Amino acid sequence: MALRCLGTGGSRERLDLVDSSALDLPDSGWTVFLMFYPDSTVGVNTFAYMYAHGEPLTGSAPALNILLVQSTSKLRVIVDSIFTTEVDFSTSNTINVDAWNSAIVRYDSGPRVIYAHLNGVQTSQSTAFALNTLTPSGNARIGDATHGTGGREMNGRIAHPSKWDRTFSSGDANHFTSFLISPHFAQTDHIWHVPIWNASFNFDVLNVISTSPVGALYGNHAPAVYPADPMYNVPTPVPESGGFQPESVRWTLA
Repeated sequence: MALRCLGTGGSRERLDLVDSSALDLPDSGWTVFLMFYPDSTVGVNTFAYMYAHGEPLTGSAPALNILLVQSTSKLRVIVDSIFTTEVDFSTSNTINVDAWNSAIVRYDSGPRVIYAHLNGVQTSQSTAFALNTLTPSGNARIGDATHGTGGREMNGRIAHPSKWDRTFSSGDANHFTSFLISPHFAQTDHIWHVPIWNASFNFDVLNVISTSPVGALYGNHAPAVYPADPMYNVPTPVPESGGFQPESVRWTLA
């Protein structure tokens, strides 16, 4: 099962991530990941928020918001600092409706660029200055905005929201989002991971943050690939001349 949001504005189905330092976005770099299924049977809100922490576009408070935009069918990323809205851009490619999608948003402090990866396609926008550590206030939400009175809920299902205190490489981010790869494959600096299986299993498997379901419903889960999946193999190094190396499963990809 996965978190299911109807987007009707009634109960504002969502999963709250209780505010803590584990939700902060460090100045050295960070990565946020999730899988989502836009459901045409429940329509699409004008702005459908999938990950929200802090109110966007205020120009005076830190915030990270990842949402779908009805008019463009694209993923939109808005990052605010205490000084300004640092970036506000949409992916170059569109979402797949009535299908599972995978997305990564990450900050690389080297070139001062925020990247969005949607289903293996990278889009980016530079920040004017290097970001300080962003500490949005209040709880984060999966499946709904943290501001407004309604009409900003996700319409569909969400699974595997996750965060790392480092940036993925472009290649790893594209690979993860191309094949619905589980966050379990990347353990270095992995901070929290909420698979969202059902009403009894919607907690952080890394036991760092607390979660609180609000009006939450559940539907079929994403067909994600896990480290124990024997069908998933990644390329192995070419053996030295005269040697032989059988194909094997390796799962420390990122």
